[in-house]
Amino acid sequence: MRRGARGSARRWPWLALGAAGLGSLALGVVGAAADEPVVNGLDAVAASDGIGGSFGDPSAQPYPIAAGQIAHTETALSTGPTGYALASTAWPGPLAANAGSLAVLLGGPPQAGQANYGGRAEAFAPAGPHDAEMAGMRAHADGGEAEATAGAQDVEGQPGVMTGDVTTRSRSSFAASTLRAVSSCTASDLSFGEGAVTIGSVRTEAEATTTGAEGTAGGRTVVSGMKVGGQDAEVDEDGVRFSDPVTAPIGEQVLANFGMEMFVAAPRTTQGTSSASHRAGSLVVVWEPPDSGQRFVYAICGSEAAVELRAGTPFVTLPSLPPPDAPPTVSDAGIGFSPLPAPRPPAVAGAAPAAPAEQPAAEELGPLPIGFIRDLSLWPYLVGVLSIVAAGFGLGRAREAALAPRAGAVACPLEGARP
Repeated sequence: MRRGARGSARRWPWLALGAAGLGSLALGVVGAAADEPVVNGLDAVAASDGIGGSFGDPSAQPYPIAAGQIAHTETALSTGPTGYALASTAWPGPLAANAGSLAVLLGGPPQAGQANYGGRAEAFAPAGPHDAEMAGMRAHADGGEAEATAGAQDVEGQPGVMTGDVTTRSRSSFAASTLRAVSSCTASDLSFGEGAVTIGSVRTEAEATTTGAEGTAGGRTVVSGMKVGGQDAEVDEDGVRFSDPVTAPIGEQVLANFGMEMFVAAPRTTQGTSSASHRAGSLVVVWEPPDSGQRFVYAICGSEAAVELRAGTPFVTLPSLPPPDAPPTVSDAGIGFSPLPAPRPPAVAGAAPAAPAEQPAAEELGPLPIGFIRDLSLWPYLVGVLSIVAAGFGLGRAREAALAPRAGAVACPLEGARP
């Protein structure tokens, strides 16, 4: 075989290996660009109160002097996932319920923790216990789900309030790439002023869901079977209305004599691309018995749900930075390489929710793991780099073969002697 043929046969394997390496490198780049988004974080919170009450003298301090909820449930699901569920038939509020733990935190002896309120069922995930149950209350938390239910019967309160069955339920879950929070409450057979005002039932529902690309939320409040002084009535955000305008003054006089006002709180809903929330309006009863100096406020069936899912792409490569010798950019704000994102303003109670930041539309997530790093497939890049080195070696051999003198070749007289 001639020398030129032998050189060609030797260099072609190297060139083929280099071409394969370039293909492998391209495959890695395309695969990284086509990676689906992953779940980087999530929060789903649901809560419901059967009957929340407070009372006291509004002209004195402190006011109110007492507050609490009947049939309270709440659930939370966070990144991990970690779950929490709480159920209580009579909940004094988080501050009073955890007074012992607060005392220990402030420097009290460890025994002070035993002062925590015990009338509750709590479940935790993944730490456990995953299930807890007491009379009228149950809590469950495991994997991507947290659920709590609580109920009470024949509740009596001052100054002449009675209820039949009160049941609340809260649930937070993450399944099939959908984050969901749901809460509901039902209270039946309510009576105020020894039967002067009666209500058949109050029902509230709240639900919020998101896939990371679209968030939805909604709910409802239904008050049925209401009578005031024996007169059929309805109640909404504007107050109490009577079905018969002829007998309406009778019902209005009954409410005035008791110093009672009723209305349905306005619901609140927010929806964004990756978050959503809804708070169903509860039935609010403000009762100031004449000559008592006391104000009693009851919120009947309050339900709320909120979700937020943060999705992004896997961290395959580090963020690009300007080269060391690149001059800094100059703007009106000063000198720097790139502006930092504006901080999120703190949430203010009662303020209107801020409009969600516009985000690029994401494809359907599919069944993805919860985590921060996924599929760091480095082998296409390593094989690509090694094959490019091999291709360079093959091209060098090809150049040597091309410049080598062939057998029987005659040099041109004008070219001069070859080395």
